[in-house]
Amino acid sequence: MHEQWTQWRPIEQLAPQYYTTAIINAATGFHIRFGESNNNPRGLFITFERSIEACRVTDEGDRFVKLLYLIDTYGRDFFVKWPFFKVTNSEYLEWLSQESGGIFDQKSMEHFALITQDSIIDIATSYEPKIEIIADITQHKVVV
Repeated sequence: MHEQWTQWRPIEQLAPQYYTTAIINAATGFHIRFGESNNNPRGLFITFERSIEACRVTDEGDRFVKLLYLIDTYGRDFFVKWPFFKVTNSEYLEWLSQESGGIFDQKSMEHFALITQDSIIDIATSYEPKIEIIADITQHKVVV
């Protein structure tokens, strides 16, 4: 069965595209900061307050086959005009399960895929993150 991607809408005020400004894995959780890609100073700060199972960050150009699959299956606007997704029947979660020798329980995990202008971030976790809108990312201090 093929992967199924659905647009994840954790809050209403999301921009159509973002770029990654920081990825921080700390004792306080896993944090990602995004800037809006239209030269707007606004951004987002995503916090997974507990540890996550896994994260993969890849330059979007190195995920060409996956992007072609998304275009063929859902159309180009599916990910060009929306950045955040949940993936079911996830190849990433299947790979994690195989790599762990079956210890990783993919049935209790969710696969979040965040597509930005500069990367694709895949996250395996059992819970949804906290989302904070940032008025001005140049003034936002990451405190972890």
